[in-house]
Amino acid sequence: MTDTNHTDRSNLGQIEKKLDLSSTETQQTDSVEAAAKKIYDAFPYDEAGVKPRWQPNGNSNMQERARAVARHILVDCQAQTSQQVEEAVLQADATGAYHSGYLAGKAEVEEAVRIDENTSDGYHTFKELYEFRLLYNAHLFNEWAKQGMYDVHKSQRHNDGELCFGRDDYFVVVATLPTGQISNHYPMSDWDLFQCEAVEKAKAQWDGHTSQDVAQRLRDTLTPNHQD
Repeated sequence: MTDTNHTDRSNLGQIEKKLDLSSTETQQTDSVEAAAKKIYDAFPYDEAGVKPRWQPNGNSNMQERARAVARHILVDCQAQTSQQVEEAVLQADATGAYHSGYLAGKAEVEEAVRIDENTSDGYHTFKELYEFRLLYNAHLFNEWAKQGMYDVHKSQRHNDGELCFGRDDYFVVVATLPTGQISNHYPMSDWDLFQCEAVEKAKAQWDGHTSQDVAQRLRDTLTPNHQD
């Protein structure tokens, strides 16, 4: 059984015979093809099944990558002796195997950590969770505004008069609870979901509350001492 993970010394003579950089283009192409096959055999194959055999003049991505490395060895590096070719091919085997493995691993990692609105925790996507937050927020603020429980209002401008995020397509909705301010920003397409007072600018200066502060203030408001 042939070990395809290492360069076969018996075939290096074939490369040497064809290796004459001053020869015709056909001879040079043949040399690249022979070296590329050796490099191809050294490339790891992580897909299902057995790695396909080298196909003369084949154009798979892996074969083209092997040819690119071979051209670098035979043309750019100008290896001219059997030993030089062997050393260069061995180096290319290692470099090519590492590089192809690195690229495959990098692609897998990038795919695994790619986060967008469709990223899911196994139950809901970010898009769904943000939609739930918006609707829960609107229902709660509308009820508070209807009952006059807390000061609830919305505006396209913060208290300093600046547009939200410096844009005219966002607004802020604010409620002042006994435990402190809570607020969220939404695109103007959701403006009509909030049936509360609309003002020219937010009534009070932002008190520096964070997302954690908002969660704690909401939780504290649920306790008996803060429900009135």
